[in-house]
Amino acid sequence: MLGHLAGGIAAFAVFLFIWLLAPGGMGTGDVKLSAFIGLILAIPNALVATFGSFVLGGVVAIVLVITGLAKRKTLIPFAPFLTTTTFAILIYGDPLLHWYLTH
Repeated sequence: MLGHLAGGIAAFAVFLFIWLLAPGGMGTGDVKLSAFIGLILAIPNALVATFGSFVLGGVVAIVLVITGLAKRKTLIPFAPFLTTTTFAILIYGDPLLHWYLTH
């Protein structure tokens, strides 16, 4: 239970920090969603999902900019990346984390 609480607090803190640091760069819905995801996944999977959502979001944003479908200042919703990585971690989280820590 403490791991789930720690995951919620950690994920919430990461997104709250970003929200405070860059107003308008991240919505409050993303901050709240990250806390919920952290509660579901617990530590360390909450941090893996948080990191994975930034990687996935960055890759998609780069592809959109390169293809001309978005500009550098285009707002892209972040919740789909959070939920996608959350489901991936729910299914593959422990094997993925084990692989990462042993290589």
